[in-house]
Amino acid sequence: MSTILIGCAGASCSGKSTLTEWLSKILGLPVIHQDRFFKADSDVPVVNGIMHWDCPGALDMSEFAAFLKNVRADPAFVDSELSPNRPTISDKDISSHELDHLMIRGQSFRSNHSANNARASSSGTRIFLVDGFLMMSDPDVMAQLDYVLFLHSDYQILKQRREARFSYVTLEGTWQDPPGYFDDIVYPAYVEFNARVLDALKQNEGSGVKSNVRKVELDLASRSLSVFCIDSGKVRISEMVQLCMDIVQEGEAAPASVVKTGH
Repeated sequence: MSTILIGCAGASCSGKSTLTEWLSKILGLPVIHQDRFFKADSDVPVVNGIMHWDCPGALDMSEFAAFLKNVRADPAFVDSELSPNRPTISDKDISSHELDHLMIRGQSFRSNHSANNARASSSGTRIFLVDGFLMMSDPDVMAQLDYVLFLHSDYQILKQRREARFSYVTLEGTWQDPPGYFDDIVYPAYVEFNARVLDALKQNEGSGVKSNVRKVELDLASRSLSVFCIDSGKVRISEMVQLCMDIVQEGEAAPASVVKTGH
């Protein structure tokens, strides 16, 4: 039995968790949230007197990488690992008419991956969605991913979305961004810890594999990692879901070694 781990990465408030929720609903796939590996509030790094929640030091990245490795090794693992901060999806994102169409499209896929993957697909493959905003910062985490759906957007859109949020549930309470947090902490961290992907996009590297999707190959220690990049500020959520459904379904049909190497 093989396992495919699909990374859903990108900036905070890029829409990756909303995308993940819709893909999980339509394709019947379990979700693993990186946010489950945040450290206790008292262990989060402090920069200039402010807690830095958007750096790798705020999470136990080693435990996260080990968890993903264990998911691969344990065929009995079929459940989601969810964060309390997951978004609520509704018809405001995708209309009932569009959803009906998407559910019909995903019907055969769901039948192969039903009951939270309790039964592997006819090809003997389990598939998980892995949602996180710092996955591209850690080589050990990246090594566990078969490919990545990466959402990016421009500064103003990300800033508006982040500052519209109220608070986050933490291990020891809640967190509310103080004034200026996006400019001082969030956006600089996004640029720093996703530099390899963002630099490739800036230099117009990669190939256009679908409308509004660019594919970038990142060199890892033993292989390359395919990263499918979508500007979430320019694509409606329903279109983005359809694009990613195509990528997931094509990846599931291909041999695991092909998906892993990106060739």
